[in-house]
Amino acid sequence: MSAPGKNYSTERVTIVAVIDFGAICIPPCQNGGTCINPNECECATGFEGDFCDGTASCSHLYPCYPGRCVGSSTTNMTDPSMTTVPSIITNTDSSMNGTNITEPDNCHCSDGFGGETCLLFSANFTPMIEQSNATFTSRKATTQELIFEYKIDATDKTGIDITWTNNPQFNILQCNIIATFDADELFGYMPNIPDYIRNTSYGIVDAHFEIKHTKIYLNGSTYVANSYNLTCIEPTNDNPVEDLKCYKETINDFSLSSGDVYSLRFIVISGGYRVLINTDYGNVTDTQYYIGPMSQNVIEFRFDYDVPIHCSKNKTTGDTACNVDSAMTLNRDITQNLKQNLLYFVTADSFQM
Repeated sequence: MSAPGKNYSTERVTIVAVIDFGAICIPPCQNGGTCINPNECECATGFEGDFCDGTASCSHLYPCYPGRCVGSSTTNMTDPSMTTVPSIITNTDSSMNGTNITEPDNCHCSDGFGGETCLLFSANFTPMIEQSNATFTSRKATTQELIFEYKIDATDKTGIDITWTNNPQFNILQCNIIATFDADELFGYMPNIPDYIRNTSYGIVDAHFEIKHTKIYLNGSTYVANSYNLTCIEPTNDNPVEDLKCYKETINDFSLSSGDVYSLRFIVISGGYRVLINTDYGNVTDTQYYIGPMSQNVIEFRFDYDVPIHCSKNKTTGDTACNVDSAMTLNRDITQNLKQNLLYFVTADSFQM
């Protein structure tokens, strides 16, 4: 366009807006990962892979402690300080060493630990029961006067500690146990705690008394008349203790008959816990619990109120009931007429004088 005496020119200006959408990853980064370059992901803690779709070897999502996280391989585990984790857990520690085992879980547990992530104690990690005893007591309800009591100590007993009694009635049962769990001595060397575990603790996690009262039917068979547990409140999975002292008492008028059996089982179980954290944010993600073996002692009170019968008075066997061996059998039973036999001995002695 022009005007008289003036020249005009027209120019077209194009403005281009560039919007940066950031790097694009196809497929998108998984599990909280960030796409930092085209098809390149920065994975969150606990994940790995090109697109963060795989679990990292060791993290709060897949812990391995106490143990060592390694790449997937088939390894001959002859190092006695390490234990290979089998797909199926066995109770025999020796079966975990010196054999070729494929490691799909990438976790080698320290000696004495097992399971997919090393949460199982071996049978060697048992608490030590230093004292276990029970007392049956009879007291007057009005004056609290002690009438009698009977105490059994099962400390260091490997089998069932059996005690017979003919006391007719008890109204108090007292149970006492002292136990320890020394993790430093039992575990030995332990690897450093990884950064995805905030803390761990080991010890006694459960202690209780299992009580069972068994009676006899008229036909001779037995049945459980009553059973219950007395639980020590101090140790728990979240509060393992190294030293345990527990005393429990139950008050009851025990209805007892001849042939009754009171069984008391003292049980102490080891274990512990580990607290997992997300190292990206520092927050606790889970608390997992170790599973340990138990130690136990067993006491049996057996009640017998029947009057003994002399073997010669047995109607079934008659006089032969006392015959045990020719060298041991009495031709003349001196207990049948004690006064006459004593007189005989005195007379015989007088003749010898």
